[in-house]
Amino acid sequence: MSDWNGWGGFPRPGPKQPPPAHGGQVGKIGTTWWGVRWIEALERISADYSSRLARGRTYARAGRVHDLSIAPGLVSARVTGSRRTPYEVTLRIAVLAPAAWDGAVAAMGEQAMFAAELLAGRMPNDIDEAFRAAHSSLFPTARGDLATDCSCPDWANPCKHVAATHYVLGEAFDKDPFLLFELRGRGRDDVLAALRRL
Repeated sequence: MSDWNGWGGFPRPGPKQPPPAHGGQVGKIGTTWWGVRWIEALERISADYSSRLARGRTYARAGRVHDLSIAPGLVSARVTGSRRTPYEVTLRIAVLAPAAWDGAVAAMGEQAMFAAELLAGRMPNDIDEAFRAAHSSLFPTARGDLATDCSCPDWANPCKHVAATHYVLGEAFDKDPFLLFELRGRGRDDVLAALRRL
């Protein structure tokens, strides 16, 4: 007789802990084109990745993701689930090479509309054209562009905690599009200063 319990030898999870008071509740996911594009880019990585993303939507809407931090190439968050201690989630995406950034900023500088939109705090609809001109993209385009990790025992990628973090990150981009720049290696002030110089 086998002791296999269907959870890979781990004990079956108990009831979920209540969401923390400081967890950010996500309302409508993707209220701007760049927030939508972040989720769409993840869905295009692979069919398997896309099918698993929806698992995190309920967690994101319930405010289970908290302590979200965004730095160049790295996103970290904590997700409250069934365990007493929150799960630790990290997302890694490569920062763009200096040459790619310089090329993208030069392409932005060639279009007055780009500079006007960015200086007004908005992300131009066709901003990724500037990055394509520099043979790169602001968004992940392949599964290898994104590495994820979670302290939960679920081997699937993305697990629901990682998926929930993606949605909360998309909402953070909705509120501040320049976080996309920061994640890819250049802060708002650096990009705007370079555009002003051009």
